[in-house]
Amino acid sequence: MINKLNIRGYINYLYLQRNGSNAPQELLQKWSALSDQDIQLQLQNLYASWNLNSVDSNNYEQMYEAAIRATVSPIPTPPPPVAQPASYSPHQVQPHQTQQARPYVPQKKSSNTIAILLGVLLIGGLIGFGVWWMQSNRNAQLSEDASTSPTEITNTPSIADPQSEQAITNLDNIRRANEEKRIADSIFQMNNAEENYSDADRQNIQNIHDLIAAEESQNFDAIYSYFSPSMEQYWDISYPTREELETRYNDIWQKSSDTKNFNTVIEKVGDKMYVLKGIYQYFSIKKQQTKTLPIITFFQFDENGKIVITKDYR
Repeated sequence: MINKLNIRGYINYLYLQRNGSNAPQELLQKWSALSDQDIQLQLQNLYASWNLNSVDSNNYEQMYEAAIRATVSPIPTPPPPVAQPASYSPHQVQPHQTQQARPYVPQKKSSNTIAILLGVLLIGGLIGFGVWWMQSNRNAQLSEDASTSPTEITNTPSIADPQSEQAITNLDNIRRANEEKRIADSIFQMNNAEENYSDADRQNIQNIHDLIAAEESQNFDAIYSYFSPSMEQYWDISYPTREELETRYNDIWQKSSDTKNFNTVIEKVGDKMYVLKGIYQYFSIKKQQTKTLPIITFFQFDENGKIVITKDYR
């Protein structure tokens, strides 16, 4: 069973299997600081983020424990004691008796070299077979899931469909760092070109910020006040009515809560056209977890400063 005594080795083993390198010490320290109960809880979350079922996760743990057992050299069996020849005494030998000399048997010295080599070969074989076996099962499971499970499509006012998230590998951190760098570059470009913005541009940009605040507070009347009555497109809805927009927002609010936008920046990309970039965070009621993802949303305004088009810009 994975616990505080072996969690560092197990996490390093998983990291090696998934990424081909040893896990960072900071990551190992975080795991080793958890209690046994928290370790089990966090492992289940980790398995779920990898789409592993209970059979696959148990196989990982059993393969790791088998590899550890294989590295323990067997205790050598001590050689049988060699009887010492009795000391010679002339009184112990009768005139017609002879003592038969025992043949000399050299004692073999024990060596762990062969045992260590066998252990290394065994570990390599176990790991290679385990990786092949797990990958084969995982590919089969993913193919079955793709053919049987329905596709869930969720349209949101400022988000795209999220990919898997969280948080023990560095993959999401790398993606987030790249996105934040791109946003920072956009802020720099916007600041340098800000003197070319008209008063209408600045008002339209402020209206987008106010629209985001209204969406976070789930106030539909305030939200609709920024849209044109003759709106041409709202994401996948062409020429939406007020009732269609209200239905879409209510559906989103039933599935998510605690929405927040971070590092938002808005830049002008054309006449009365703007792009919102930033980080969107929300709590998924269905999956009971917080999700974070980048957003790039396009807005177009009419002559009256109302939004006529809202859609994804990627």
